[in-house]
Amino acid sequence: MKEKKQKTAGDQPASYPQSSEAEMDSVAILLYLVDKKYIKASIREMDKTPNIDGYIEITDASGMPAGKIEVQVKTLAASNLKFPKYQTTKKFFAYCKISVLPVFMIVVDRKNHKAYWRFMDVNDLSAIAGKKETKSFSIVIPPENCIDGKSNAYINAWTAICNLYRYKLSDFDDIKSDNEKLREEVRLLESKLREPSSVFSGFYKEIYQFLDHYNDILDREFKAIKAIRYFNYWKIGMGIIQYTISRVSFVLYPVEYGSNKAIIREIKMDGTFDMLKAFQDGALVLIMSNDRANIAETPRRYAYQLIKPEVFRIIGKHKFSIPDLFMANEFIISFIDSFYFLLGLEKYQDRYELSKVKHYLFRILPLIIEAEHSFAQGITAYNHDLDNYMRPAAADYIQRKAIIAQNKIDQGYVPAIKISITSVYYNINLVNYYMNLLEAGGYSSAARCYRVATREMTAQASGNWDKAVISGNLRIFFSQFHRLYQHVISNHFSALHQELDFFGESDLVVYTLLLNNPDGSPISKPYLEYYRLKSDYPVAKRILYFEAKDEHCPVNRKKFLMDEDYDCVVDNIPFVTLSMGADKLDFLFDKSPTYFKINELLVSKLEVFFREKEKLDG
Repeated sequence: MKEKKQKTAGDQPASYPQSSEAEMDSVAILLYLVDKKYIKASIREMDKTPNIDGYIEITDASGMPAGKIEVQVKTLAASNLKFPKYQTTKKFFAYCKISVLPVFMIVVDRKNHKAYWRFMDVNDLSAIAGKKETKSFSIVIPPENCIDGKSNAYINAWTAICNLYRYKLSDFDDIKSDNEKLREEVRLLESKLREPSSVFSGFYKEIYQFLDHYNDILDREFKAIKAIRYFNYWKIGMGIIQYTISRVSFVLYPVEYGSNKAIIREIKMDGTFDMLKAFQDGALVLIMSNDRANIAETPRRYAYQLIKPEVFRIIGKHKFSIPDLFMANEFIISFIDSFYFLLGLEKYQDRYELSKVKHYLFRILPLIIEAEHSFAQGITAYNHDLDNYMRPAAADYIQRKAIIAQNKIDQGYVPAIKISITSVYYNINLVNYYMNLLEAGGYSSAARCYRVATREMTAQASGNWDKAVISGNLRIFFSQFHRLYQHVISNHFSALHQELDFFGESDLVVYTLLLNNPDGSPISKPYLEYYRLKSDYPVAKRILYFEAKDEHCPVNRKKFLMDEDYDCVVDNIPFVTLSMGADKLDFLFDKSPTYFKINELLVSKLEVFFREKEKLDG
């Protein structure tokens, strides 16, 4: 008789983990606490999917979707009930960086039947996550971020975060057409790419080295440019047209996340494929008959050379979002000053209700546009440029149409066409981002930052400029500018913070406003002079602003021009004057003075940066 084989431990079914009961209980408590009228949750118990446990969809009172978030649900340890915190992994944080939805950590207090949440804000948590070479780090969860089954404050907070995060996906509408061309050219190129067969194997090493340099520069120094220019792509590859001992022709193209194809491929050329015509829009980097030595001998210098025009596609055009209340007010008021007559608003008011701006921008105007146009059958969406109505003379017409549109809304009319408002001068998604930012901060209106100033209003026929308006606005501008510029650098160009630093070698920059000539007669076009100063003492770097003849101004213009060794004293600290320069006031009359100056300064600093890279030996 055959002896039965005794079962070993390996033959037994896998047991549930010790934490499974706690996890199931925590998810059940959370689902019980949330208001199901507004929260539609899909959370898996004992989930083995890495990074997240599920999704929560937020709706408004009518059941319409207001936002969607990803969540990781954990059990709060008994030792952390008073001051909630949780030890999370760097892998989870890495996932938060690339997620297209906002990610939340929710910890559940099983003892007191409460839950606490924290938005995994990459900007806030980067410093904590990067402190030590460990696989995990502790995040503190604010006790006020509580879900107790009574207060619905968390719903408003989550909705506001979703509104802000949504801008991350549409942040780049000001270069949207460029990115659409890029996607079209990539699709066309993919159909022609194949594994390389005619390239000498000895060339592979230098090609890989060049691509390593190119991708390293994008990933490390220009990650913000990559995020905009190559959204949803992870690496740059090379499609080879020709690669010989002396000459090379190739296309640099972005490789999608998840692709397992080689980054060096060959382009199949045939009589039906016109390379120059296919890539005439210039969305992809096309190099025809170039010297191979650029790749073989100076790969990093060549990488900078090719990246430079990619950088300047963005810099000077794109407005990076700055989560700051001053910036939000400046940009929204600028937008309203340009389009007040389309929004049912009075000109040049000190404050504007955000709810009214949103109502006109996203409900009234789309209905007016829908009524004005005849759409072909099958059309379900349409983008309309707001700049077509930049004439205030259209105000009466718009207001008559607005009454009709409001009546439709009151009667429950559902638009047949989804109308999206666009603008060449303003990124509408950025306008909406800033309105959401103010609302998330508890503000119901946008407030004017500067006194109203146009060239026509400040420059009288006699040439006498309104000094009070100009000088007052400059004082406000310089009190905010460096902080906002520094935010853009630290958040988008952190690896280049020294090269792009506003101060450079100086410790103090003094701006003076010149409105009159030395003889007292008015200058036809006022301007700024600035002095860059340096001290041997440790001082906080700052900007000072004065009117030219202000007795408190520490810089004596006449002495500086006459004395080569001139230095000055500021707050009892001696400074050496490094340089003097002049600056036009154009930025002050721009639609957004801060964005104008940030982009102008970035362009100037990056031009110097790339000139230095032209000197690289390798």
